[in-house]
Amino acid sequence: AQSIGLVIRDIPKPLNARVIVVDNNSTDETGMVARKAGADVVVETNRGYGNACFAGLARIRNQNLAPDIVVFLDGDY
Repeated sequence: AQSIGLVIRDIPKPLNARVIVVDNNSTDETGMVARKAGADVVVETNRGYGNACFAGLARIRNQNLAPDIVVFLDGDY
């Protein structure tokens, strides 16, 4: 939770980037902080980086988004 807001803030936004943060069963306030920073937050209860990545891709698919590029970042800065 301490770093996710900084990570979101530092993502370049010149191309109207949409930021999706997957709260991967965290035990702190990561999801709330990310939401306040403007991210679309997805909750994934199955731990693991791969599960988080798949949950983010599922959000893209379920909302019929068609991004040209998808970038995965770790939220720990």
